[in-house]
Amino acid sequence: MNNPELFKKHYHCTFIIPTKEQEKSYELWLHYYYHAELYDQFICSRVDEHGIAIPSSYEENKLVNQNARSLYNYIHLAKREWETENKTIISKEDWESSRKELMQLFTFKGLKEEYNRVFGENKK
Repeated sequence: MNNPELFKKHYHCTFIIPTKEQEKSYELWLHYYYHAELYDQFICSRVDEHGIAIPSSYEENKLVNQNARSLYNYIHLAKREWETENKTIISKEDWESSRKELMQLFTFKGLKEEYNRVFGENKK
């Protein structure tokens, strides 16, 4: 585990109650990573040892990058709308922390389990 704060939270029993900004940031990045990987699994003809899709051609790489940009734009728009509705701002620190925490999941199975935990089994 490369994230010292995550390690401390899990192994030293320091439980941090997330703010609503941290929760929303985490949800948006989870949406991004999960839906990017779902698309990648459909488009790419290879997967690595962790089950993560890997583009194996220029065309696959182009499609994967286009989808990633589209998802990134979507979560930024959703972030701005949420901030306006809630009259608050998600800090750069919370935004990056959520992104990095989700990158620790490594596997498609891990992303899927976390997505189902946060959004519910039936929500796709």
